[in-house]
Amino acid sequence: MSAPAPCVLVVDDNAVNRALVDAVLRSDGWEVVQAESGALGVEAALRERPAVVVLDYHMPGLDGGDVVRRLSERLGDRAPATLLVTALSEDEARARAGDCGASAWLSKPFAPRALREKVRELASRGLDAGERAA
Repeated sequence: MSAPAPCVLVVDDNAVNRALVDAVLRSDGWEVVQAESGALGVEAALRERPAVVVLDYHMPGLDGGDVVRRLSERLGDRAPATLLVTALSEDEARARAGDCGASAWLSKPFAPRALREKVRELASRGLDAGERAA
């Protein structure tokens, strides 16, 4: 019997974007859980305890930065690693990720390989929400 696949939570208000990230990560062996809003993403993260949360920065209601901050407040050093995905420029993305305490960021559009590598790196390093990947 094999070990269960690590879980990644994908939070995005756009169903097409969620499906794309889901397909890329499942093809790499991850179990994927989806949430269609920031509020539902926080609930899912508290319930599922994913290794990594991949989330869109721009969402109505709770945006990606809000989700990162809430998870950090609720879970402290047990918060999952967080990967902000954004259409912002590289400099803006880096600044926003740093401001909210995200573990890493990825600019859209991104190559599937880049997503796989970032998620693997975050999960293997066991980063908490207060640390950032290079």
